Amino acid sequence: MKNILVLLSFVVLGTQAVLSQSSDLTFKGHVTIDQKNCADVEISVCQSSSMSPDCMEVDRFTTKKNGQFTVGLEKNSAYEIRVKKDGFAERIIQVNTSIGDVELNATNSRFEFEVELSHSTDAKEPVTVASVYFDGSKEAFDYRLPAK
Repeated sequence: MKNILVLLSFVVLGTQAVLSQSSDLTFKGHVTIDQKNCADVEISVCQSSSMSPDCMEVDRFTTKKNGQFTVGLEKNSAYEIRVKKDGFAERIIQVNTSIGDVELNATNSRFEFEVELSHSTDAKEPVTVASVYFDGSKEAFDYRLPAK
């Protein structure tokens, strides 16, 4: 069986949630290595603006013991969620939270994803592993994997 370097599975959550006042959307992540929970992985959240191509860091923290983390994001913005641990290639999830005129609710304001890290000695540069976007036809967040 081929060695899979990155495994991403995305599932839209359908649970009721109270959103924080400072963010419109709640994204939950889970980081694993060899299909086991991975604690102390550095998560960095950067926000882009149309005025600048650079990304400004808006949050930084580490995963919990169970490998999970939660990120609050504002709607109608662009983000990069960077997943980093020593000895592993840095992974980037690009997130576009533009939703147009869609009304947010407990289902479409949440998204869950998993990132599988792999040991890497050859990948020195960060790798974009997925792009998350709002699919208007589904009225929910979805994702695309990069073309190979």
